[in-house]
Amino acid sequence: MASLSMRPPGLEVVNLYQATGQNVVGLTDYVVKWASPTDAWNMFWWGANVFIFHGILAVVILTWSIIAAIYLYFYIRDRKPERLMMLKILVPTVAILTAIQGFVLGHLQGELVLQDDPLKLAALEGMFWSGLRVDPLTSFLAYGTFNHAFWGYFSWPAYERPPAFVFVFYWVFMVIFGILLGVWSGALSLWYLFPGFFGRFGWAKTLANFFERSGVYLMPFFAAFASIGGAVAAESGRYPFILVQADPNPSGGPPIITGVPVGPVACLIQRFTSQFGLRCLCSLLR
Repeated sequence: MASLSMRPPGLEVVNLYQATGQNVVGLTDYVVKWASPTDAWNMFWWGANVFIFHGILAVVILTWSIIAAIYLYFYIRDRKPERLMMLKILVPTVAILTAIQGFVLGHLQGELVLQDDPLKLAALEGMFWSGLRVDPLTSFLAYGTFNHAFWGYFSWPAYERPPAFVFVFYWVFMVIFGILLGVWSGALSLWYLFPGFFGRFGWAKTLANFFERSGVYLMPFFAAFASIGGAVAAESGRYPFILVQADPNPSGGPPIITGVPVGPVACLIQRFTSQFGLRCLCSLLR
């Protein structure tokens, strides 16, 4: 649930040192508790489900892309019908799952960031300015208009901001490579499922040959780097806080970002032992 640094509803982060002048065994000033015992069920809120299925689907897409590339490699060389039969299952599945990952789960996860973590949103979308400014593309994706203003990345103090490289891993790796994976798998799906229709066009056969020969190497590449980009973009949000919450600013400035501070070393350990590490491990074991 902390993969995007957002706390589930009902979970409270209390600065014990500010409240009582004491800390926990001299180690931390923060205590995390539920507002009421029944709020513990909020661990299963719909946002957590979005995180879970988004991560699982990334592993599935990566695994199936590698398997599809292996079948594609041998099919190009021997053109055996049994390999084509498998490709008619594998490649369209990758295309469909990639579409679900981007247009459904990705959209829902983006809504969570929009609602609960404006600073992370600014980092992901590359809003590298100070104060309020209109961002037409983000405004259209989020609200369906072109005139909504957002607080820029530099509106918050430097110690609160997540790393600026989050933008690169989000847009270049996850978004662009995810789109390219959809293009390659979608084009090959159309060719394999409807060869009678597209076979009438000479240009279609030339394109299919290009997508086949390049897809052997590019499909696993796109899937791997899109998965890595998504993992790094999500896990980088842990620094400098985990379980982040954005509260309205009484003075009218950018939302006040609160949470449990985490140092760079702890952040690095978390990244390599959590989502990113598990994805790589699962892929290698499979």
